Formats: sequence, C-alpha cells, structure tokens
Amino acid sequence: MSKLETLIASIVTDLINARFEADVTAAELAERYRDDATMRALNAPTLNIKNVSIDLRVAFDENPIEETDEQSEDQKKAIADGSAAVRDSIMKLAAVKNTIPGTPQRRALSRSLGAAVTKALSETLRTTGRARRARIEGDLTKLLTQNRVRLSPADMKVLRREIDRAGARIATARRLPPKSVPGVMVGGESLAKLDPAAISSIRFDVDLSGKRWADVEDEDGTTRTVLSDD
Repeated sequence: MSKLETLIASIVTDLINARFEADVTAAELAERYRDDATMRALNAPTLNIKNVSIDLRVAFDENPIEETDEQSEDQKKAIADGSAAVRDSIMKLAAVKNTIPGTPQRRALSRSLGAAVTKALSETLRTTGRARRARIEGDLTKLLTQNRVRLSPADMKVLRREIDRAGARIATARRLPPKSVPGVMVGGESLAKLDPAAISSIRFDVDLSGKRWADVEDEDGTTRTVLSDD
C-alpha cells in the first residue's frame, strides 16, 4: 500500500472504530437507564457519527509513473473469455458455415481466429475502445478474407457487438499496480519546506450512516435477518 492509501485507510478505520466504541458505550448506558427506576424516565445519551469531511494536504515527489507490462489474472481471464466469445460468434455465422463446410478446415479457422483475437486484446489493453475495435476488426477481416469468407453488414454488426463486449471485460478487469508511482509527502514538517504551489488538497466525505439488523418475513412465511437503513 502507498503512503496515501495507508493514511486514508487508517482514517476511515479509525472513524469506524470510533463509531463502534460510541455504540457500545451507548448500549451499556441504555441498559443502566433501563434498570434504574429514576433514570428510566430520562433520555439515554447516544452519539451518532454520521458524516465526516476530510481535508488532506499532500505533495508528490518527482518519481515517474511506470506502468507494468504484466497482466493480472483478471485481465488474463477477460482476454480468454472475450477471445472465445468473439471467435464463437464468428464461427456461428452463415457466411462461415457456407464457405467452410469441412470440419478440419473449420477447426483450423477457429484456432486462427482465437489466436488473432487473443493477440489483439493483449496488445490493446491500454487503448481506447474504438482503437481496440478497429484493430481486432481489421485483423479478423484480413484473416477471413484469406479464407474466402466475406461478412455481410449484418455479420459485421454482430462482430462489432462481440468485440465491444470483449472490450468491456477488459476495461473492468482489475489491473496490476504500476511498477512505480510518485511518492507522497503528508507530514507537516515535510510540507512546510515546500513551495505552497506544490501542495495539493484531497477532500472527501465519509458517510457513517448506520444500519440495523431487522427481521423480514418472506412470502413463504420464513423469517430472515437483514441489514436495513436507520
């Protein structure tokens, strides 16, 4: 974890723990008010930490961002799944079935299509969706033409839809962290030595809105316990 990530995680964790300690104390006091004849008529004290605004002042050093060339397991799976989906969608087209009826030839084409899509997806991880689609569409059209397969406008629409779906898998797959990122300076003494123009502010809100366990009855009459809003 980076310094900034550690700092923010620590702040949020401390706030959650403070809310927990407040709730524990409130519950203990509520029991004492309940069991005391005089205090029972009074309002038991509670504390609700709900919204907290955080304003951090940080600065970054000159260490450059260097992206990793390796693929995460999520990206590898997204590439494999996306490649298989694009390949299968093409092999199901009538243009392919009518032009290449033989089983050995169809298997060879399927392998070639899968390899082409896998290569293109791997090499376009950081490009835009439009650039990725253009690359894959161009590679596959060339490969199909070599096998005397010509796709109709309707076929191209199917192909582009599957390419975009594969791209969506890639875009949402978790990436490996960069090899290096700028270092973060957060200490007051360190920041005091810097030009004020080099110091940035990070502002965010923490919502500690509470939830309660509640019993909910289903249509079949069974009861289950769920977390619900206050």
